[in-house]
Amino acid sequence: MLHIQDPTFDGNKLLHEALLDACSEASYGAGAYAFVTSGGVRMLMEDAIFADFISQGRYHLVIGMDEVTNTQTLSALTSVRQHTNNLSINAFVHDTNGSTFHPKFSWFKTNDGGVIVVGSGNLTQKGLRRNREAFVFQHVSEEEIAQVEATWNQWITSSAEYLKTITDNEVVEKTAENSRQAAARPRHRILRRPDRREEVEVMVPTDEQDEADAWTYDENSSVLIAEIPGRANGNNRWSQANFDAQTFREYFGAQPGVNGAYRLIMRNVLWDGTLGETKIRPSISVASANYRFELTNAEGLPYPNNGRPLGVFVKVSERTFLYMLVFPTHEGHEQLQSILNAHRIRADRLVRYRTTARELSEICPVLPLLYYLT
Repeated sequence: MLHIQDPTFDGNKLLHEALLDACSEASYGAGAYAFVTSGGVRMLMEDAIFADFISQGRYHLVIGMDEVTNTQTLSALTSVRQHTNNLSINAFVHDTNGSTFHPKFSWFKTNDGGVIVVGSGNLTQKGLRRNREAFVFQHVSEEEIAQVEATWNQWITSSAEYLKTITDNEVVEKTAENSRQAAARPRHRILRRPDRREEVEVMVPTDEQDEADAWTYDENSSVLIAEIPGRANGNNRWSQANFDAQTFREYFGAQPGVNGAYRLIMRNVLWDGTLGETKIRPSISVASANYRFELTNAEGLPYPNNGRPLGVFVKVSERTFLYMLVFPTHEGHEQLQSILNAHRIRADRLVRYRTTARELSEICPVLPLLYYLT
């Protein structure tokens, strides 16, 4: 089946989700990707579904060696491989004139056949979730996956002189050169809040320089401002923020009643404007009709005695979000709460207000979240 990944195309399947679906029941798989970043490696291979697959099955990855693949990529791959002996990795190093290593596909073998995922997306954060890409997700028979495996093995054998381990000196030197070239490019962004009162220099992490714009958004991006409830019966785990079914489905793009099938990528913005860690959050749906996600920067914090924390979410792409938690003591809380109060229908109901990044910048221009508004 053909899938088109597009940040403005609601309901589409993402390459990241397709690969996780494909490996979830697989015993073996392999793939080749021209561009590979550390962020892309972590996004796929540190997901619980892929980790479970690789703990029981095997995967052979062949990576390209253009300027994107750098020492951070090798470090991320090495880190994953330290936890399993079932991941094989080769770098494709060649000097063929007029030829570029450019494949982007994976195949997986299951008990009753297999799955092929082939298209335009690379193993990068943007390729997996943000870029406009097209790919085919296709179930195939036992006979067909056997043919795929045979073709793969023939190619691996014929390409033996080009396939290097990631500890090979030639690979290490090439990735080091790629890193030096990346370091020569600007490593920071000058960001400014819409109120023009503050300008901040935000350093781009070394391993994300090639995907520095993966987390920017425009003024038409969808925004959710939501009151975050506390937990009953003395349970302080309010960091698992609850949402109603309509918000869960229509804004976050998850499906009520289906646990973990949708992988939300959540990344918090700190008050100095820098980005927190990228977190993969499976949706959680329980019988009580509570639908919730874990918020990183709320973990371990006490719920306020007066007032409610407010979550401000920006949809960067399908099921991919930047967010901030704004406490009653934070600058901007009063303005945000006023907007929510103006849209409150019942005193005993929490308010979920949807708007655009343009309006958010007018309502509360002091939020560092707005540094990433382009």
